[in-house]
Amino acid sequence: MNSFKQKLNAIGNSYLEDSPDYNQLKETTDNFKELLFSWYQKKFGENLDRENIENENGTAIGPLWAAMCLEDIARTKKFICGIAKAIEQNRNKKSPIKIIYAGTGPFATLLLPLFQKFEDLNIEYTLLELNPISFSVLTRLLKDLDFSNLKISLIEADATKFKLSLNQFPDVCISETMQNSLDKEHQVAIFQNFFEQSKPETIFIPEKIELFIAKRVYNNSSLSTRAQKIQKVFELSKQSFIKTGKEFPVVKTTISKNELDENEDLVLLTLIHVFQEEKILENESGLTIPKTIFRQPIKSEFVIYSQYEIGANPKLNLNFSIPN
Repeated sequence: MNSFKQKLNAIGNSYLEDSPDYNQLKETTDNFKELLFSWYQKKFGENLDRENIENENGTAIGPLWAAMCLEDIARTKKFICGIAKAIEQNRNKKSPIKIIYAGTGPFATLLLPLFQKFEDLNIEYTLLELNPISFSVLTRLLKDLDFSNLKISLIEADATKFKLSLNQFPDVCISETMQNSLDKEHQVAIFQNFFEQSKPETIFIPEKIELFIAKRVYNNSSLSTRAQKIQKVFELSKQSFIKTGKEFPVVKTTISKNELDENEDLVLLTLIHVFQEEKILENESGLTIPKTIFRQPIKSEFVIYSQYEIGANPKLNLNFSIPN
């Protein structure tokens, strides 16, 4: 597997370059996918499973869909760069650097290209995966790659409920278990679980996710490049949890008379602050494409009440109060 590890290291280095152009990033991502899927076919000789797992805290997407997330170029690059910067920030820590990766999928794609870059550091990795098929694939992959010089604990567990041992507070907590608008998946529940088991200096990747009600101009199939924010309606971050705890507030957004015309719609806009300057902005990723929530001219003032809900179908609930 030396050739595999060499290619993996080159892929990691390419993602970490300051300003690679799109074609280079596309080539790197294609190579990354080919490397992983070729290995899988040789070892298992079948297609990755597609079945999602549903539980009381949302949906854990199937192994194939989790693996295919790496095709989202901006998402993959910016998360890998953000994770690398978070580890660098802890480089001079005297005790072991504790890293949790919650919801790895079958290939742990956001961390796998970085293992060799940081093998000189004293890092304790805890990788959590709920799906048993993804867990078994990742177990085989790590065994084949022989990262025996690294301290990696791979645990089959639900990251929304997993409890760390006493005084095992993470230095870096990674989870990308989300869809556009924070619908369906476990991102918020996982964040909440580990926020309660973290320390003030714990770095969460991503460090902040914001949802806004915004206005967007459209013209048939041609959309404006940027939506105009009206109001933030939800934030997932350490700062927001310190303020609100487990109780997500109801946010009232007033849409004034004549706010929208026939060429505009209201959207839910997702922006992701991965870490430091690594951000995923509108339309840079499938995670940040605005989602239409209202499209018709507005002739009178109305109100939207927003509140995030954790449960079997986690989502931002939107209730419209529109005068007759």
